[in-house]
Amino acid sequence: MKRLLACAVATLTLALAANPAFAHGRKSCHSCAAPSSVPADCGSSVQYTTVQRTVYRQVPVTTEQEITETVMVPKSSVEQRTRTYSVPVTKTEARQRTVVVPVMKTETRERTVAVPVVKTEARQRTVVVPVARTETRQRTVYRTEYEQQTRQVTVTVPQTRMVEQRYTVCVPEWKTENRSATVRVPEMRQETRQVAVVNYRQVAETVMRQVTCYEPQAVAQSCYNPCDPCNPIVRTCSQMVPVVKEVAQTVMRCVPETTTQNVTVNVPSYREEQRNYQVNVYTPRMEERVRQVPVTEYVAQVRNVTVNVPVTRSSVENYNVQVCSYENRVENYNVQVTAYENRTERVNVQVTAYENRTENYNVQVCSYENRVENYNVQVCSYENRTENYNVTVTSYAAETRTRRVPVTTYQCVAEVVNVQVPVYTAAAGCGAVAVGCGGCR
Repeated sequence: MKRLLACAVATLTLALAANPAFAHGRKSCHSCAAPSSVPADCGSSVQYTTVQRTVYRQVPVTTEQEITETVMVPKSSVEQRTRTYSVPVTKTEARQRTVVVPVMKTETRERTVAVPVVKTEARQRTVVVPVARTETRQRTVYRTEYEQQTRQVTVTVPQTRMVEQRYTVCVPEWKTENRSATVRVPEMRQETRQVAVVNYRQVAETVMRQVTCYEPQAVAQSCYNPCDPCNPIVRTCSQMVPVVKEVAQTVMRCVPETTTQNVTVNVPSYREEQRNYQVNVYTPRMEERVRQVPVTEYVAQVRNVTVNVPVTRSSVENYNVQVCSYENRVENYNVQVTAYENRTERVNVQVTAYENRTENYNVQVCSYENRVENYNVQVCSYENRTENYNVTVTSYAAETRTRRVPVTTYQCVAEVVNVQVPVYTAAAGCGAVAVGCGGCR
């Protein structure tokens, strides 16, 4: 019964600690737990009283503030420029080059080769042969047997009975309150502004690009020689090798042109409006209730039980084991031994020599000459021509503007609220009892 009363007091304390009225302010309060100075065997009672406390709330206040900022305003102007581009012209030139031509001739050479000769030799070796024998040995064997014995044990038997218990619960109640607040309603208004629109114009431009061409080049290759596999045949053949060259090419480049247009934009603004609304306010009240709880008690009883007790006995027995030993024996065997003899032989090999020869060949040489041609449409050409063209150059000028922006600040407003504070009263004959909460800090 005493334990149940202590549990009920702790539950009430936790419910009061979770009250929103306690956690509404900025200050922190000690939790109102059950007083630690109340003895477990004293019949203490709990009473709640209403006290007023001051809490602080942050209220937003929005004002408009005028600021001055500097923006960069783009201004476009037209400039005239001159450029020159080239036209590629191809012509043929005769040149000389020296190539290496392979010439085959036969030479007689001597070489020494090793010829394998196989002969048989008689040798001896010592081997280890395993020999097994049987031995009789003794060992001690332990066997476990179980005997039944009667013993007395004390067991605890549970007995449950129903007990009436009174407890206090917190019943929530809600009430509706009317409140008013100032809200900011957005409004849209239209303004005419000037914006810069960028258009792109295609302009021809000459750039240098890398082009890969193929030119013939002498390359030495080795081939298999059936007469002399150790000396392959080397011959020279012509192979096309890639060569990278710089070539002028006309590409189209986009040039931006900036123009000014008038557009209508929506500018948001805010106006203050007073509105009323209803809120639900939570107010708890304490209610005492009665319930039947089961109380379980344990009674000790002595009972006789039969248990199996293990008993270990030892005995000596004989057993046979196989013991393995080793003996050395000498045996004769024949092996094949390979020996090498040096012999000299003459062979004919093909030797490749190179001679220098001069030959004439034609190559395509790219040079540039200036040509002037007339045209009526805009086309890509590769001649040197000077022309004037207009480009739009955008510059920026600093301009100071003033506008109003909303600035929100917070003010600390004091508010008085009513809270429920528990007061503990001890029965006669008990010690001092702590009253109320630990206070706020």
